[in-house]
Amino acid sequence: MTNCRPVKLCLYVSSWDLFCVCALQRHCRTFLLHQTYQQRLQHVVVLQAGVRRIIAEKQYRRMKLEV
Repeated sequence: MTNCRPVKLCLYVSSWDLFCVCALQRHCRTFLLHQTYQQRLQHVVVLQAGVRRIIAEKQYRRMKLEV
C-alpha cells in the first residue's frame, strides 16, 4: 500500500490533520479487505460443503446398491 501523501491545498492543513486522514483511510481499507476476505471464505466453505454433499450422496447410493 502506498503512503498517504499530502495534496496541495489552498487552505492550510496541519500535519496532524493529514496524519488523521491517512490513519482513517488505512483503517477503512483494512476493514474493507477483511470484509471481502470473510465473504470469499464463506463462499468457499459453502461450495466445499455442496461438493462434499454430492460425493456423500453418490457413495450412499453405491452402498445401497451393493446391499
